Amino acid sequence: GLIIDERNNSGGAVDGALQSANIFLDEGAKIVTIQARKGTRRDQRYLATGKPTFDQDLPVVVLVNGGSASSAEIFAAAMQQNGRATLIGTKTFGKGIVQDVFRFGEGFAQVTTAHYYTPEGENIHEKGIEPDIHVDDVKLDDEEIGVYEQLMKDKVVSTYVKENPEPSEANIRAFGAMYKDRGINEDILNLLVRNEYLAKMEYDKRPIADATFDAQLNRAVQFIRTGQ
Repeated sequence: GLIIDERNNSGGAVDGALQSANIFLDEGAKIVTIQARKGTRRDQRYLATGKPTFDQDLPVVVLVNGGSASSAEIFAAAMQQNGRATLIGTKTFGKGIVQDVFRFGEGFAQVTTAHYYTPEGENIHEKGIEPDIHVDDVKLDDEEIGVYEQLMKDKVVSTYVKENPEPSEANIRAFGAMYKDRGINEDILNLLVRNEYLAKMEYDKRPIADATFDAQLNRAVQFIRTGQ
């Protein structure tokens, strides 16, 4: 199976979404329609072209969250609505517009000139895309934010990592167990110290993924293995 992580992917060129979708979708499958405002440009409908690179039996999961936007949403919607992938995570951002910059007086103005529509004809702007399987992001409540800020202010995390430099699962869980009585969720503490370990690593030595402390990725792995 294949897991594609689009979390916190704010998008980019539409061409990137089209090329990515082409790798997976059968020829003729709808990817996106761009419907223009009158007098600005022609409507454009994009379909998959050619033979997909990956076998259609290969299970695919796309991870999404509130940071997945624009062309990332084009790809996610095309995969989901063509039945080619299962979306896991939280609802996407909901940016389904095309904006162009025009000269205006001595400056410039950004004007919405078109909207994106998914293969099923949905305008996702300010609505987003709901995942097939909802798995919440890790969030701090107000009380936990206060505890987190104090831990950072006291350099508790960085000191622990300095004294325990091996980024092992045992060291990460030990930190969570040590400070859980401060009033912050142990899972969040584990993520906090894990991220500190990652920040200290050389970039090319950081793991591509870490399912141990990532509930959404864990759920994706489970789905790939079991189909549920």
